[in-house]
Amino acid sequence: MILVSEDKKERLKHWCEKKIALHKTQKRVFFKEREIWWVYYGENLGTEQNGSGTFSRPAIVLRKYNLKLGLFLPLTTSNKENSFYFRLGLVGAKKASAILSQARVFDVSRLQDKIQTLNKETFVAPKDAFFKVNNFPPPEAGGGRSRL
Repeated sequence: MILVSEDKKERLKHWCEKKIALHKTQKRVFFKEREIWWVYYGENLGTEQNGSGTFSRPAIVLRKYNLKLGLFLPLTTSNKENSFYFRLGLVGAKKASAILSQARVFDVSRLQDKIQTLNKETFVAPKDAFFKVNNFPPPEAGGGRSRL
């Protein structure tokens, strides 16, 4: 049996309260691929990527599925040297890397604040790295929206 520390229990309790509040908001947020947002990741299990003390962390909109749902790639200030991290450069005023192994689908109710929009050239590199590290076929060439 795995024991859960009191600190972890307290964080889970606070996250549940925050998640209930987010669920009640029903806010309307407009987002696009290539944008970087503060996203409420919450308190997760094991080695899943958490939000920071406020349960949020920056993430790139990798794919927009519809008005309310998208695939997000979390960012970190950690500068690890392996194939699961992609050094993005400056986001806001901090150096950031995309965590290629931790992409998640989120509802817009988790979006907090927009940080910036990546230019098309900058966006292609982490997107391609995401496909490569996860052994996905590359997106279709040509016009229109990107496809995973």
